[in-house]
Amino acid sequence: MPIKAVPLVCSGFADDLAILNELPFITYIGSMDYDRTYALMDTNNHNILTLQIKKESYVPHIVFCLKNLRTLIIDGTPLKYGM
Repeated sequence: MPIKAVPLVCSGFADDLAILNELPFITYIGSMDYDRTYALMDTNNHNILTLQIKKESYVPHIVFCLKNLRTLIIDGTPLKYGM
């Protein structure tokens, strides 16, 4: 079965924190913990550089709106198609 492309609309987000606030799960900021979902920011606390999504129900497409994301770790979480 072919996968249908979903348009990615990022213009509604003021910054990376606004994107994190829209995620359907709790994301701990600034605390690297391999057993939970977390995000690490740059030194100015403006950009998410690392995001680990751990054992959540799915990976929301809006994570791809994080423009300065350097590392995305997906562990035990399925991708969701056709949103």
